[in-house]
Amino acid sequence: MMFFFLNTNGELYSIDTTFKKVNWVLNFQESLSNRLNEKLFYSLPLVADEKYIYITLKDKLIILDVNSGIVKLTKSISLSIPPIVLGENVFLINKNNLIISIDISNGNIDWSKNILNKIQKLGIKKHKIGKLNSLLVVNNYLQLTTNNGHFILIKPKDGSIYKLNKFKNKIAFKPLILNGSIFLFEKNKKMIKIN
Repeated sequence: MMFFFLNTNGELYSIDTTFKKVNWVLNFQESLSNRLNEKLFYSLPLVADEKYIYITLKDKLIILDVNSGIVKLTKSISLSIPPIVLGENVFLINKNNLIISIDISNGNIDWSKNILNKIQKLGIKKHKIGKLNSLLVVNNYLQLTTNNGHFILIKPKDGSIYKLNKFKNKIAFKPLILNGSIFLFEKNKKMIKIN
């Protein structure tokens, strides 16, 4: 089993916990640029799958090979939510609420949509929708939530809205998935379980 961590000196470690050894170390100060070091403090949590590690800095996405630490892809993009990986695509939400699908194999953008604008076209006012605060994968759909209690299911193939639901109260925290159920925490401190 591999474990990854990024320290405050800008070093990313890959550690094999089975054999208790360091697989590789990538020093962002030396290998990418000194300018990136300051951005490490504005980064989102690391995301990893079987092939890649996804690092989001203040205005950059970096995809590294899990086994070697070699940079597979970099994209200049300012993210507000950690990326989600589904199949051969990484899904991102930028600071302007644009959801973007990037093909990991070639780095091409498959599609990008402003979901909040699409919801507004359905007659819901922007201030009622709220701000996007999470991106999850649920039953092979992308699930977006807003702080005002909207749940949006998106088709990952083309970014179209599959389903839009609204809870009565505002959501206080990002949803939590545990044992196949989704847990929501409303502003009034009420917890809701969705199977």
